[in-house]
Amino acid sequence: MSFPSKFATSTATSATPFLWEEISRLKAKNPKISHKEAFSTAAKNWAHFPEIHFELSIKGNNHV
Repeated sequence: MSFPSKFATSTATSATPFLWEEISRLKAKNPKISHKEAFSTAAKNWAHFPEIHFELSIKGNNHV
């Protein structure tokens, strides 16, 4: 299912690198974890640590 571009947000875009890195970290720590469980845990980590969002927005801002 494809969503119109009006649903895309900068948060979703900035979450992508974090999610891939976090999934890799979780799978390295527990190789038997399913991708679904690793993704769910990574998404929860993203949601519960707002300072991650702030840090990524500062790193991505070249106008500072």
